[in-house]
Amino acid sequence: CEGQLLMVTPRPIEALRVVAPEKVDRGSQVEVQIEIVDANGMAVDAIVPLKLEVEDAEGRPAEFAGYWAAVDGRATITLDIAKNDTVGTWVIRATELASNRLAKHYLTVANDVRKPAEVQIRGDAANPVQPDG
Repeated sequence: CEGQLLMVTPRPIEALRVVAPEKVDRGSQVEVQIEIVDANGMAVDAIVPLKLEVEDAEGRPAEFAGYWAAVDGRATITLDIAKNDTVGTWVIRATELASNRLAKHYLTVANDVRKPAEVQIRGDAANPVQPDG
């Protein structure tokens, strides 16, 4: 095989899908499902190696990138989007390493529209002296 690793599956791999929401607010989690399917759209009954790449809106790699295994043709990866992550369109790119198929998903990271709780100031705000106690 000239140094190649071969993988035999009951049904040939036909496609790779990345399933995730289209939009998420900063400070939340995103569940990304990667599916390796046959011609009938059924998950392939195998453990398939994957490479995951996630780029933020400025094209920088995100911390979730790496190698994963799709057990029974499926992998679920949770991305934690920090409150200070870049707003804009992120790219989730999955490569199935048995047949080198590639799938992309675009994710819009938006500002959280919720307003923080109002801050209450006690005492005289103009007086910088701290109260005792």
